[in-house]
Amino acid sequence: RDQKNRNSQRAQAIEDYHSRKQEEREARERAEREAREMAERAERDAAEREAREAAAAIEAAERAEERAKKEDLEKTNTRAAVLESKLEELLREEWKGIKELELYVQNRKRSLRESLVELPPSKRQQFENVNEKQT
Repeated sequence: RDQKNRNSQRAQAIEDYHSRKQEEREARERAEREAREMAERAERDAAEREAREAAAAIEAAERAEERAKKEDLEKTNTRAAVLESKLEELLREEWKGIKELELYVQNRKRSLRESLVELPPSKRQQFENVNEKQT
């Protein structure tokens, strides 16, 4: 009976040993799997974060480029407006100069006609003949 009891205890101890080893193996495998999953998750998170940062950097670069284009366009428009304003001023001055010259010519013609009236008729005829030849 003692032998039977010892054999039974021994069999129970062996079974307990195998059960513990199985539990340890399962716990080790579970820990390894969890560690792998955590590493994969960390890797995915890092890749996603890098992708978000890259997208944000690209977007910021595009905004900066658009802003630079807009500033260049504004500078060009401002420069064009300044040039247009200067051109308008030059045209006004030229127009004023032409009007002054026209008035001067009109006054000179009137003065010449008045002077011609005061000349004797024979001299007046000479000037009128010269004038007809020139026109």
